[in-house]
Amino acid sequence: MIKNILWDFDGTLFDTYPSFARAYAMALSQLGVPAPPLERLAAIARESLEGAGRVLAEELGLDPVAVLEKFYAAYAAIPLEEQHLFPAARQVCEAIVTLGGLNLLATHRDRSSTDRFLQANHLAGHFASCLTHDDGFLKKPDPGMFEALIKNHGLSREETLAVGDRDLDVLAGQAAGVRTCAFGPGPFHTPADYRIFDFQELASILRM
Repeated sequence: MIKNILWDFDGTLFDTYPSFARAYAMALSQLGVPAPPLERLAAIARESLEGAGRVLAEELGLDPVAVLEKFYAAYAAIPLEEQHLFPAARQVCEAIVTLGGLNLLATHRDRSSTDRFLQANHLAGHFASCLTHDDGFLKKPDPGMFEALIKNHGLSREETLAVGDRDLDVLAGQAAGVRTCAFGPGPFHTPADYRIFDFQELASILRM
């Protein structure tokens, strides 16, 4: 039975990629070049948020440092209210608490913005612990963040599920010896234990 979830943040708990795409579009506009379609910007950002800046700079003949500076300034101006919690994610978090388990967060995002999102959406109390970029771990697919959360909270690996929207989340979960759940459109090249497109499906899995 699954009792604990190791959550990813961007693209998993929160639908932030549309805002990343908008911020890159605004950054390119400020640098005087036409932006690719938002769908492509979101896809590039999904591969790597900072890597997207370097890809775009190379394609468009721009300074990557300038692209990233403009991107982060534009993204900071987008309200949290426009970056929604995915439907039924809250219900899954509540179900885990009801089961006596733990919701734990492992994200490449910084702690300040992570805390702002959780507090604004009244989710902070649903999470027993969060590890962020500020904690100094290697980025996923390195399993270090997951391993630390498992050790710190004495989790049973058999009762723990890693949920994420990218291959690197699945790979990190596999390396940490827990079950994995691939969420959203992908693309995924690494088979996960579960493949879902909305969190109602995950809620059903928790009842198994």
